[in-house]
Amino acid sequence: RRSIPHSAEIRPTSDIVQQFVGVSAGQWVMSAWCYVPAGIAGDQYFILLNTYPAGPNNNWSTEVMFDMTLNVVKDYDDPNSPTLPLVRNQWTEVRVEIDFATDQQRVFYNGALLTQESWTGGSAPGGALRLQALDLFSNGAPSIYWDDCVLQRAGTTAVEPASWGQIKATFNR
Repeated sequence: RRSIPHSAEIRPTSDIVQQFVGVSAGQWVMSAWCYVPAGIAGDQYFILLNTYPAGPNNNWSTEVMFDMTLNVVKDYDDPNSPTLPLVRNQWTEVRVEIDFATDQQRVFYNGALLTQESWTGGSAPGGALRLQALDLFSNGAPSIYWDDCVLQRAGTTAVEPASWGQIKATFNR
């Protein structure tokens, strides 16, 4: 559990996508643990897409930006949203609570609420009421690490959509 040699390393050219099927009703929780080393700068992203493959910008429901130059984590889709301090040299949780019935999501970083907004509004209005992919993306920044990525219905144990096993080894070697 949560160790750099056994986690997904998101390098400067990484864009790792995990697709999901059948995640479109009820309440869901996506959680993942991130390790950001000290002394690096640049941008990396944790993205949840309501449609994959993505088309116009309305397919990104959640876009959390790790701005390692300014040492903050922010909701990339809302430039007016507050930022949280970036935690370095320790494993820190990113958690997204999705309620498809109310079209709402709450995004937490290191236990603090980062944003609460519409799921279908995401980066632009018009998204779908479903979760189809997790995307861990580097915008040329040095390596950060992800581990223990889990998608589950709220209040239940973790579920693994059919395709999850294809990448599980990458996250939990």
